[in-house]
Formats: sequence, C-alpha cells, structure tokens
Amino acid sequence: MQKRIDALESGRTEMLSDIKTRQLKMSQLQSQIEEQSTLITKYEATIKQLQEQVDDCVNSHPAEIARLHAELQKYRDKEEKERVKCGVGMQVELRDDGLIHVIFVNPGGAADTGGHIEIGDIIHHVDGKPMKTTDAVVEAILGWSGTTVVLDVEKAQHQWRGNIELVRKVSPLLASVYTGALQSAGMENGAQQTPTSQGAQAELVRSHSLRNVN
Repeated sequence: MQKRIDALESGRTEMLSDIKTRQLKMSQLQSQIEEQSTLITKYEATIKQLQEQVDDCVNSHPAEIARLHAELQKYRDKEEKERVKCGVGMQVELRDDGLIHVIFVNPGGAADTGGHIEIGDIIHHVDGKPMKTTDAVVEAILGWSGTTVVLDVEKAQHQWRGNIELVRKVSPLLASVYTGALQSAGMENGAQQTPTSQGAQAELVRSHSLRNVN
C-alpha cells in the first residue's frame, strides 16, 4: 500500500512540475504577444504620421505637383515626336537561288549589335511571314523605332537557323545621311531639324526601297 501511495505522490509531483512548466511557457508567450502588439501599435502610429506628412505635402504644393506633371508630359511628348519609322540597319538582295541574302550590315545598327546579323545570312521570314522579294522585306521590317521585329535567319554557310528578335532603331551610320537630307532641303534651322526626321528618312526609303532596310 505504501508503495502505491509513493507512486501516486511521485506522479502528482511530476504533474505539478509539468503544469508549472506550461504556465511559464504561456507566460512567456503572453509577454511576446504583448511586445508584438506594442510594436504594431508603434508602427501604425508611425505610418499614420507619415501619411499625414505626405498629405500635407501634397496639399501644400499643388503648383509644384502641377509643374512636375507638366514637365513629365513634355518629355513624353518629346519622346513621341522623336519616334520615327526605321529598320534594323542592313541591306538585302534577292539572288538567283530565290532567297533573300544580307549584303551589308550597318555598324552600330540593330542587326549588328542586337542580332549579330552577318553578310551572307539568309532572311526566310519576318514576323512569321515568308519573304520572297526585297520589297516585302523592307515593308515588313520598317516600323516605329523602339518596337521589335522577329527575323527567321539562316546563318552563312548553313551553320544555324533560328529566330532573332531585334529592336528597331536608326543606325548611327545613317544619322549624317538624314542630316544631309535635311540640309539639302533647306531645313537646317527649321522646327523639324533632327537626325531622325521622318521626312529625311522617307526620302531615304524611297531612294533605296529595293534593298535598304535601315
């Protein structure tokens, strides 16, 4: 009987010890929760204060905000005006084999820097459309500067064929040509004096439409 009493007493002691341990852990968790709540309250107060400062700034500087908006719109308008029709900076030729061959690549142009197009490469498709004539290539490749065009290219010596995506841009080699076209038209001091003038480029395209895809 005494042994049973001792066993029960031992179990009771262990149970009380376990309860105390759990109570201690609960107390620690409660403290952590209270600390987190305090931090959240501080963060909410800080956020509210910052929002008030932002609102005060917006409300107290409407003229400055309007000026910044106008400045931003000015740059957007400028960017829009400077966008022109252009190509990727290369010349092509339809040869006896019935294929479109690259015969010249403008240094610094998109074909040179963006796609590593080389003389002798063959252009099979432009944006998924089969190319049978140089006129078709010119029409397909010319587009707004900054836009993309995808060429299905067979590399020289038939080493590789695949799609190359290029971003249209005016080739550096043509900047002087555009400027010269403007000057010859008596537009040196005009409002449209820019190396990427649409008028100058249109003239260039008309005079080289059979081969030039710049």
